[in-house]
Amino acid sequence: MKRPTFPIFLLILLFTPIFCSSLSAQPFVSRWHEEPDRQWPGAEFNANRFQDWRLADGRLECLEGRPRSPVRTVILLTREIDPARGSLVSEISVSPTDGGKERGDGWAGILLGIGGPEIDFRIRALVHDKPATDGGVLAVVSATGIVSFRDFTSGGGGGSWAISGALKKDQCAQLPDQVMTGLGIDCDGGEVVRLRLTIEPEDAGTYLLILTARADNEVVSTATLGGFSLDQVDGSIGLVSHLGPKQSQKGHAFVHWTIAGPASVAYPERAFGPVLGVQYSLSRLAPGPLTWKLTAQLPPISADELVAARLEVEDIDGNWRTVARGDFEPLSRTVPFRVEAWQADGETPFRVALDLAQRTGALTTHHYQGSVPAEPTDPDGTFVIGLISCVKNFTGNLQWNRNSIWFPHSEVAAGVAACEPDLIYSAGDQIYEGDITPAVGGPPDVMLLDYQTKWVRWLWAFGELTRRIPTLT
Repeated sequence: MKRPTFPIFLLILLFTPIFCSSLSAQPFVSRWHEEPDRQWPGAEFNANRFQDWRLADGRLECLEGRPRSPVRTVILLTREIDPARGSLVSEISVSPTDGGKERGDGWAGILLGIGGPEIDFRIRALVHDKPATDGGVLAVVSATGIVSFRDFTSGGGGGSWAISGALKKDQCAQLPDQVMTGLGIDCDGGEVVRLRLTIEPEDAGTYLLILTARADNEVVSTATLGGFSLDQVDGSIGLVSHLGPKQSQKGHAFVHWTIAGPASVAYPERAFGPVLGVQYSLSRLAPGPLTWKLTAQLPPISADELVAARLEVEDIDGNWRTVARGDFEPLSRTVPFRVEAWQADGETPFRVALDLAQRTGALTTHHYQGSVPAEPTDPDGTFVIGLISCVKNFTGNLQWNRNSIWFPHSEVAAGVAACEPDLIYSAGDQIYEGDITPAVGGPPDVMLLDYQTKWVRWLWAFGELTRRIPTLT
């Protein structure tokens, strides 16, 4: 298409649908036991919020169990549930993060049926805290080892800024007509319960859900409920922790999550990390050579986990060579790179290469690719700027769909891309600290994690632009 001929282009909105590929999946098996301790569950997951979850000793632990911050979630990005393809079985081991006697109204387990294929998976990945339309079905075990299905679709409302506050008594209620058997267990010692969720097609075109809890290899509780429509059980799936032991402010811990069956559909391209996005610029002190500066944003990993970080470019023969090395900045979780005397006479593919240490000491290498454009040389001096500012994600009256979640701003991103800008510029308000969830004022480490949770959404929305277009924010 022709480039715009006016001097500066600011913003155009253009709707472009998002197409995703899928494939029948091998069973999903979590690998937290292979990962080092850190406050990030891995590239296959989105944690709501960074400060609420961590990996420790091979467990995924929820660190937030207070009533004012209910229903913490980790949503699986790389799998989607489509029961129209057949049955599904998912298992997870659950226990209190800190042990001790549980609150009577706490529970943990699986959240399924989040949204559906008509809703961007990145919106579905944000579901937590409050039930609302497209929120899904809770398949959970209580503090006394009793399993049940609960509603996470009825609720909504709220102001235009943040979702906050304790659950109301009528929220997340048990669904009617389910058959519940078993006496459960006494969780005084923080016993581990193994949950097994089964989804099976019924003759009437509906779906049957069965949830069982085992302790010491014995079934202690079962819940069965049928008659679910497809749109109630398809979509994203995740883990959920609500409240926790009375003696602790933490929630629940999870070990060895598996998902199997034809209803499990793989989307490996949806993995997010360990590079969450990049921003780069090209500059010179005229006359003189160009300087290429690039910053890679990482999740909350530790400095010990990152062994090496390289910026590599591809030559005309398809070989990759290192042009810069970077050091990890622990506060911002970034790696800055700088290349002097950069030649911008043609488009150049690049990649950020990270060597990360596993719990065993083995190294894994991860790549994030982009490209650097040639220096603009339009004869008439036209220089196109795409402006992205004042990025608000939540509009109020909560629904877990586009009716109240503007994120991930797909039309804005597509519109800017269609105008082929030479530079992306964000004049301010890339995030609002109180958007979707309230701002956190401290302590400093938690405040930084909360800010990063919100900043990463900007990269998730516009990262396909910033990996190939110089960006100033």
